[in-house]
Amino acid sequence: MNNRHYDSIAMIYDHLMSRIDYSGWSEYLYDLYESFGVEEKLPLELASGSGKLSRKLLSHFSKIVCSDLNLKMLKINGNKNLLKVNCDMRRLPFKREFGFIYCTFDSFNYLINREDVSLVLKQIGSLLKSEGLFTFDVSLEANSIKNIGILNRSGEYKGIKYTQTSNYNTDSRYHSNIFKLIFPDGSKKYESHTQKIYAFNEYFDIIDNLELYVSECFEFFTFKDANPDCERVQFILRKR
Repeated sequence: MNNRHYDSIAMIYDHLMSRIDYSGWSEYLYDLYESFGVEEKLPLELASGSGKLSRKLLSHFSKIVCSDLNLKMLKINGNKNLLKVNCDMRRLPFKREFGFIYCTFDSFNYLINREDVSLVLKQIGSLLKSEGLFTFDVSLEANSIKNIGILNRSGEYKGIKYTQTSNYNTDSRYHSNIFKLIFPDGSKKYESHTQKIYAFNEYFDIIDNLELYVSECFEFFTFKDANPDCERVQFILRKR
């Protein structure tokens, strides 16, 4: 598979995310930021993808650090005010502290064992300023069950045909998405993505042993208290 095809794969993933309300999402994050009285001139986003969400947040911040494991995604739609860093969030390379760190769109669900969740949160505890805020959203089982149908989809974008096959295993609590791409020259590419759908209380169990604590946990896109029956929830963590 040549580099042009790998660039195209990133482009298709970015296209599949194009229906997301990034403006509304960015305003929700900024509302959280303001509500907790955080002051930070240079926020950090983990698992930023192409940085679409952070580009919207540039209306509130002059610069933002965007980090992601996928270099091809980071290279899409460059912006001089987005400082892009290619790294695994399990091995964060930063030497400075941040007052506002965020991770969105179920990215924490890609940490498929509790040890990795704990590892990332320990690093964030070291990077977060004493009065800072870390927020992330997670998908719960109700979301996988409800949306499994719409995640089985196919289409074509800029001459590339794609199919997404989605499956959720209620026993293992793994949610898998298999992508098949057919390029104009007839070549094919398959990629498999797996998420772990942890139970609501598992996150609290992990966080209880760390330097961070759960300041609030909201039903996604609201300021209402979350519960195990929610589809998605928003965690707000601060330092003890």
